[in-house]
Amino acid sequence: MDYRPLGHSGLKISPLCLGTMMFGGAADEAVSARIVDREIQEHAAAPVQSEGAPTFEMLVERGLSGEFVGGPEGLPRPGLYDRVLEQVERPLITMTLAATRGNQVRAAE
Repeated sequence: MDYRPLGHSGLKISPLCLGTMMFGGAADEAVSARIVDREIQEHAAAPVQSEGAPTFEMLVERGLSGEFVGGPEGLPRPGLYDRVLEQVERPLITMTLAATRGNQVRAAE
């Protein structure tokens, strides 16, 4: 199986990762099939960085697509904005503090 580095974390992940259980709860077979079909359709037309890796925007859109596909009438559950901020803000702060060796003044810049 092909594995790729996950940023500078030292972790290696498979480029094939469905992860539909993370879209706000367990996804049934029909919802999972819609998510996979949509990803397959969109992957061919998606912009990529020069080295072929997905852009940050693409990764966010992929994560959000499950919120819409799995929700009633194609809409996400209430509180999506807060869930997105929580999931982005925590690793951003953690990684920034690690990169600045805990220097909060530099991290704030």
